[in-house]
Amino acid sequence: MSEREYDLVVVGAGPAGSSAAYMAAKNGISVALLEKEENVAQTVRTSGVTWIDYAKEFGIPEDCYNPIRTYNFCSPKNNVSISDEQAKAAVLDVRKTYRFLAEQAKKNGADIFVNTNVTEVITEDGKNNGKGLALARNMKQKLRM
Repeated sequence: MSEREYDLVVVGAGPAGSSAAYMAAKNGISVALLEKEENVAQTVRTSGVTWIDYAKEFGIPEDCYNPIRTYNFCSPKNNVSISDEQAKAAVLDVRKTYRFLAEQAKKNGADIFVNTNVTEVITEDGKNNGKGLALARNMKQKLRM
């Protein structure tokens, strides 16, 4: 078993975890991004619609979404359809988007560990040393692998 130290350990390579890992790595923090599945976005439990302006703002490439010009809203007693000549919203390819975000983290220096489960939080004298508490699931920055 080897031991590694990071300033920040992020548990979960979904959109929040990958984005946090990317921003931290981009700013010079040593980051480990952990994912319990064999691949990032192996299992996706959501679909996504977003505004194209937001996708562009976050740097999501155009091949990760499909623009839509017609929006249909349905309720038990009503249906409304709104169309526009220019697409303003898009349906995300969620798996591709999640993988893009994780790859951005990796390109900026984050180490990605797949098929990795957190089994223990390593502390010093029963306390986290506060160096860079992991995100999302109270994980510590020292890893034993």
